[in-house]
Amino acid sequence: MPSSSTAKLTRDFHLDPTRDIRNVHGAPGWFELSTDDPETAVRFVEQAYGWEVEKTKVGNGDYWVARVCGHEVGGIRAPLPGATGEPTWITYVTAESIDAVADKARSVGGTVVVPPTDVPGAGRFTAVDHPAAGRTFAFEYPHPFE
Repeated sequence: MPSSSTAKLTRDFHLDPTRDIRNVHGAPGWFELSTDDPETAVRFVEQAYGWEVEKTKVGNGDYWVARVCGHEVGGIRAPLPGATGEPTWITYVTAESIDAVADKARSVGGTVVVPPTDVPGAGRFTAVDHPAAGRTFAFEYPHPFE
């Protein structure tokens, strides 16, 4: 690991599409913030981190897609109906097959708390509670990212 005197962070990043993390099974591929005040959250991440954020519609609700150096990395939204208003960060793990992830999780002691579910135009997801009391979300994209 480089020393702090030689390590440098950069905003100059060129994504090699063949190495898009969302194309790798098991890799964290997307994050999402659910909050009662998404517009304030958007302003904060734009100002504090320099993220590019664009408002769009998903289903009947607003969704803000976050980009770093033009690369989509996550989203911000209001809580879904029935969810608590407490801000929640979710990381989605990329999956080749959501059905296989749910089946495998059950076979090793997990509990599927959100069954494999279609997200029109985006893919499929599931949520699994595991024996160590954590919750994992997984997402299957409809096609590789190029």
